[in-house]
Amino acid sequence: VRYFLKRLPVPRAVDNFMKLLSETDVEADHSLFIFVLDQICNSDEDRKGEHDESMQRVFLKYLAYSDKEDKILDLFQRLLKSCSTLDVIQTAFDALTQRLSGTTQHGLLLSVVHRMKELQAL
Repeated sequence: VRYFLKRLPVPRAVDNFMKLLSETDVEADHSLFIFVLDQICNSDEDRKGEHDESMQRVFLKYLAYSDKEDKILDLFQRLLKSCSTLDVIQTAFDALTQRLSGTTQHGLLLSVVHRMKELQAL
């Protein structure tokens, strides 16, 4: 799966990944979602932000897919570190907060605020 996804353009790779998850019995573990987020969606420095919406799709799918809070938080931290679009970060954080029944860790909230301030300063 990884080899196949790596050979495709990002939007098509993410579409095929979503299709694979919804139309087959394939069990995607946390590491496959990390691979798609980090290796497929993460843009080069000179094209930063180009695939942020694809990152968001992957994260939101994982929210629906996993019940492991620690793994969900890990994937969110990866999105937060790589993403450079404020709207994508806000949407992902809102979905995460809703999933966690309106509660978040104080440190996580501070990380989000810090990242958003960094991006606004650019």
